[in-house]
Amino acid sequence: MCQKEKGMLYQAHRGVQKEYPENTMASIRAAKEQGYDIIEIDPAVTKDGVLVLMHDDTINRTARDKNGLAPVKTLDVRDITFDEANAYEYGGWFDEKYRGEKLPTLKEVVGYAKENGMRVKVDNRYMRFSKEDLERFFAIFSYGADNITFNCPSLDFAKEIKRRFPACTIGFDGITEENELKEITSALGSDVEIWIPMNKPQTAWWKKEFLNKENARLVAKYAKLCVWLIDNERELAEALAVCSPYAIETTGGVKPPKKA
Repeated sequence: MCQKEKGMLYQAHRGVQKEYPENTMASIRAAKEQGYDIIEIDPAVTKDGVLVLMHDDTINRTARDKNGLAPVKTLDVRDITFDEANAYEYGGWFDEKYRGEKLPTLKEVVGYAKENGMRVKVDNRYMRFSKEDLERFFAIFSYGADNITFNCPSLDFAKEIKRRFPACTIGFDGITEENELKEITSALGSDVEIWIPMNKPQTAWWKKEFLNKENARLVAKYAKLCVWLIDNERELAEALAVCSPYAIETTGGVKPPKKA
C-alpha cells in the first residue's frame, strides 16, 4: 500500500461504484460508512420533472424488472415519469443481493449528504436540462449549496452558479492552459477545483491532456488540483509520484485512511 497524502480528500465515483450499484442509496451510504469525503453523482430528470440520479441517457443498463430482465425497448430517462422509472429496480444488474434498489432522487441524496457532513460533486450533465428543469435543479440547493461542487462546462455558466450560490465550489474538467487558468481564477478565486484524468483505458475517450508533472504543477499554481479516475493502490501511487492532489476520485478501489 502506498503512502497516502495527508489531508487529501477522497471522492467516491457514483458512490462506491466498484462494490455497489452505482448512483443508488446503497452506494451512497457505503461511501459514508467507508469514510469518503465527497460523493460524485450524475443528475438526470424524468418526464414529469423529478430530479434523479442516472449516468446514462437511458435506464436500460441498470434497470431490471421483477423477473430480472432489462427493458426490451430503449427507455430514455427524459421520456418516462418517475413512477414509470421506479417500476424497475436498479441493484440486481450489479448483484442479486442489491435487488430492489430504487432510483434515488437528487433531493434525497443531497439531503443525506448534508445530514452526514459529506460533500457532493454534481457532474455537469445538468447542462442538458431545459430552462424549466434547470430551475427545478437549482431549487434543490436553496439551502445555500455550501457542501456542493458544481462541475461546470464554461466560465460564464460558473459565474451564474456562483451568483446563485456564493458558498458553493466550482469545478472544471481538464483546464491546463495557463491563460485559461488565470481567467477562471481571476473571476472565481483560487478555490476552484480543476480535475485532470489519468491516462488509462477508462479515460481513453478524453480528448485533452492527461495528468503529467507539467500540467499538475501549473494547475496547482492557480487552483485546487484534483485527479480522476483511480481504481487501485498502484494507480494512486502513480498519481502521487506526479503531484500532491487536493482530492482524488476513485471507483472504490482505493479507501480513505481511517479517521482517528
